[in-house]
Amino acid sequence: MTRGGHREIEGKIIELVEQAIIVTDVDGVVTFMNPFAERLYGWEASDAVGRSVLDVTVPEVSREQAVEIMGTLRGGKSWSGEFQVQRRGGTRFTAAVTDTPVCDERGQLSAIIGVSTDVTERRRAEDALHASQARFRALADEAPVGFFEVDVEGRLVYLNRMGQKILGLSREAALGKGWHDAIHPEDRERVLREWNGAIAASKVFASEYRLGRPDGQSVLVQGYARALRERGGRISGYIGAILDITGTRALQTQVALGSRLAAIGTLVTGAARTIGGRLAGSLSDQRLVLKVARALRKRLQGGDPLDRLTEVHVIDELIQALVTAQEGGQRIARLVKDLAIFADSAPGRIRVRLFDIVNQAMHWLPASVAETTAVQVEKDGALEVRASAGQIEQVVVNLVSNAARASPPGKGGVVLLRMGPGAPGMARLEVIDRGTGIDPAILERIFEPHLRTRDGGEGMGLGLAVSHAIVTAHGGTLTVESVVGEGSTFRVELPAAVAEPAT
Repeated sequence: MTRGGHREIEGKIIELVEQAIIVTDVDGVVTFMNPFAERLYGWEASDAVGRSVLDVTVPEVSREQAVEIMGTLRGGKSWSGEFQVQRRGGTRFTAAVTDTPVCDERGQLSAIIGVSTDVTERRRAEDALHASQARFRALADEAPVGFFEVDVEGRLVYLNRMGQKILGLSREAALGKGWHDAIHPEDRERVLREWNGAIAASKVFASEYRLGRPDGQSVLVQGYARALRERGGRISGYIGAILDITGTRALQTQVALGSRLAAIGTLVTGAARTIGGRLAGSLSDQRLVLKVARALRKRLQGGDPLDRLTEVHVIDELIQALVTAQEGGQRIARLVKDLAIFADSAPGRIRVRLFDIVNQAMHWLPASVAETTAVQVEKDGALEVRASAGQIEQVVVNLVSNAARASPPGKGGVVLLRMGPGAPGMARLEVIDRGTGIDPAILERIFEPHLRTRDGGEGMGLGLAVSHAIVTAHGGTLTVESVVGEGSTFRVELPAAVAEPAT
């Protein structure tokens, strides 16, 4: 291709390029303007050529800077930057400008090529973005919650003032993976495992853990984080928040303690009446035993002939009175045990299968239940919970015993125990009977201590109140559904044990 052919192609490119190109001589007089420059500056090339570039593109406010730029270019140096320019008629806008000096074959400056693009909208958008970011950071720094951002590797890149206060670290100390050191040593492994697991599964991170601050204080926090995704779905980092719940949890504990003390007061009042009544009956039986035994001894010591049938009858009365007194003592012992469980519902807990708890509880059912009721067990999976096995056994015994008492008399009663997954993260146990059901007026107060639920003044005593306290202390729920004449379903939900990490 000839030199002339190359020049023709170059000319076409200059005409089609989406940037304004203006060429001036060494004195700044316009010698060329491409079509895009005509549209951008509002000048016909024929009108602009021969005029000073200052008159064509530079407003009065930018003249001094433009003269300095011309001096730089005449010295053989290029210049790039943003510059206030104007269209024909006086409208100003911001342009990104690159001016390049051109030398001839002898090395003498012969022309200056200026390339410019309107960046007004981009600059406005960037300014708006910077302003928005500034507002966000100002708001974030004043927020009562700790905000943070980490990259895809878990390195901290931003932490607001409250976050620094909660962690007890400066922003500089927390950056990178310095925030790991703020997690309490006893919680650190678990939290990092949960964090890495959430990242690997692209799930939201949510956890409650302690922070051990450099000043020796320990704070309890709730932490949350979610992924930041780009348009294509790629994760670019994570944003989250930490909330100091130390005071809130202390208040909750205080309120719970107050509620428990009030409940214990109610229980003690009811228990005192119950124990007093049963103890009075037991003492009466014991007095009867003593009276009959003394009368029998007197007859045996006398000289009168003995009537064997009469004496056997007397001994039978002694045995029955002793049995009645023993049952009264057993009831009092069970009541005292229930009070102890209710007052202390947080003993040591272990990882255990729910089915094993239920199976063990079957050995502790009263003989009257085994004699009158068929207990059926269904399970869906080998669910595990972290619990006090003895306390949950107590719950099962209480619920099954109540269900048996509510079932039809005779040996036709059936109580169904059904185990399986409950709400997300929970294991469920249902105790179902087809008995008399519970009156709606009683149902809403069913877990109150010493609530009377059956005719004749007989009540469930502490059983349901104790069961409710135990389940609640384990972080679970105990609820009931009942229809009069059709039966009841007591539903226990306990937090499922977290899967152990693979070794």
